[in-house]
Amino acid sequence: MKPEISILLPVRNGADFIYESIASVLKQDHLNFELLISDDHSNDNTLAIINQFDDDRITVFKQSKGLGQFGNFNFLLKNAKAPIVQFWSHDDVMLPELVSTVLNFHQTHQNLGMSYCGSNYINEAGEITISWQDDQTPVVLNQLTYAQFSIAFGCLAGSISQVSLNIKNIEGDFLFNENLKHSGDFELWTRIAKKYPVGFINTKLCLIRNHANQVTHRPVNTLHSILENIPILRELLSRLNAPDYFKQKVKREIVLVYYFNTAIKLLYNREFKAFTTGLSALAKEDNIFLLALYWAKSKALGKAHFAKHKASLIDQLFTPSDR
Repeated sequence: MKPEISILLPVRNGADFIYESIASVLKQDHLNFELLISDDHSNDNTLAIINQFDDDRITVFKQSKGLGQFGNFNFLLKNAKAPIVQFWSHDDVMLPELVSTVLNFHQTHQNLGMSYCGSNYINEAGEITISWQDDQTPVVLNQLTYAQFSIAFGCLAGSISQVSLNIKNIEGDFLFNENLKHSGDFELWTRIAKKYPVGFINTKLCLIRNHANQVTHRPVNTLHSILENIPILRELLSRLNAPDYFKQKVKREIVLVYYFNTAIKLLYNREFKAFTTGLSALAKEDNIFLLALYWAKSKALGKAHFAKHKASLIDQLFTPSDR
């Protein structure tokens, strides 16, 4: 029987959490799925742990050289048999109703290109650090609302494990840009949202684990993420039906000020080359002196004032008539 959903799991040296992650997938209340695992040339006992599972729904691929996260996902996407794919990470925990909920959601909203769900966040010990709270994101986002929410809050799915694609609808344009090492997911979601609606499942369906060994927690990668995000930001801003002065204001006071603050942290950490690279990139997007002045002003007025101003600007972003 053809699987209704393909769960895609790349892993490299994931021995600490891979067993719990796979076990949670196999506990789904909907049984008709395939789990495709790509071992990205691990040099620990990840493969030995994977091989402990004896389940016909699991297919394991062993890469002879490292493909990277997005290269592995592309490999698995090309091997997926189902019309719906669910991305998955080796350190996360899938709640039993994820597969059934995702399938029902895509059955109800058949024109979607992708969807994403809510989650709790956990630490290395599995303890909840951030609990999911309902928000006001629409159930279905069009090109404009996706751009508005992404500019205001960043990449809408905080983790790739929250995302599913309807690859039957996307017509072949569902592969990650492997030239991007950190923001390939954000770029793909943005590319999909330009052509297809994006669905939001407003309930927690997984536990996203934050731990010290994650690549995203390494300071050297923060700058790389910013550099990859900037072209995505430009694309999102181009989708707004707003005057250029307002787009630049939103760009500076919601997004670039955060990037500038990250660059300052690199300076504090004595990562001078990274700081200079970041500053040069920001100077291409804005008047660096005005950006620095706004950053200094926001610091002087305090977090509460900055948060209030940002909230007001986000309100204007969603209500064009008030500009």
